[in-house]
Amino acid sequence: MFNHFPISSLKWFLASVLVVIVGFSQHPAYAQWGAGNPSAPCNPWPQCAAEPQGQGGGNAGRSAYPSAPAPPTHRWVRVSIAVARHPDANDVWAIWDTEANIVRVEKDVVSACNQVMGNGCTLARSGRGGTVAVAHDQHGAVWAAWGDKPRDATMWVLKYCADAQKMCTVIKSFTATHWQKRINGNERDRLKIYLPDFAQATPRMAVIAWPKEMPKLEQWRGKAWLSTGIIGMTKANQTVIDQCARDSGVPCIAAQGSMGGTLIRFSTNRDTNIYWASSPSRINTESYLKTYCKRYHSGATCTQLNVYDSQTSSMTVIE
Repeated sequence: MFNHFPISSLKWFLASVLVVIVGFSQHPAYAQWGAGNPSAPCNPWPQCAAEPQGQGGGNAGRSAYPSAPAPPTHRWVRVSIAVARHPDANDVWAIWDTEANIVRVEKDVVSACNQVMGNGCTLARSGRGGTVAVAHDQHGAVWAAWGDKPRDATMWVLKYCADAQKMCTVIKSFTATHWQKRINGNERDRLKIYLPDFAQATPRMAVIAWPKEMPKLEQWRGKAWLSTGIIGMTKANQTVIDQCARDSGVPCIAAQGSMGGTLIRFSTNRDTNIYWASSPSRINTESYLKTYCKRYHSGATCTQLNVYDSQTSSMTVIE
């Protein structure tokens, strides 16, 4: 049967079959990974489709958007501040740096004041954060103002005093600061309180009174009555007014007073009148009088005659 098939042709046929077999043995995947197949590896086959790239390069399938942010670990705590006062006190009651609702803090601080003073307390200032500055005027009475920052509160309280023709000195301030609290933490409320007792808050008074009209008896004309050492403005005023009226026989009026400080009796080089000044301090009264005189007797020279301390209990008739 092979008589018609030359030997040379048979050799060529066997050689061709061998080449095909060897080629498939070296690249067995070629029949499955065709050129342009999107699933085909790109190496070592340059004719394969290139890998799709994510935005900005990188591996195929990488997201073009940033990963979600981590959940917050802290939250802001808004704090409240409230300050109360009483007309017979030269100090204040304060609650601040607390997470409690502002309305509740206002009620609580007035209640704390009334527990000490009995009744008559009122809200001086309050706010959500910020500072309350407290000042004394020349009589020792309390003034207060709120500000977003300490310097703002100080500026406002001094402005209020100046507008009312008062000489004020800032004596204290309270600052409530918002803060960040761990969401899963156990930090407690940072509540702060300032709650003076009766002895701390209520100074002794010095009050001067004189007749509203000319006394019938000459011996009481040109006189003034001075009461010192009584606690509480209302009581001190009424005590000296009653004594003046009993002695002089005419209605009297309380004309000047000091809460916890002094009363200064002085004269000027302009006339022969006698004047009185209130000082919130019991020391450096001469230095204080110079400032007082410059403010209320501009251009005059004031001379200190007597100083009466509010802490000494007495009832005196002054010539």
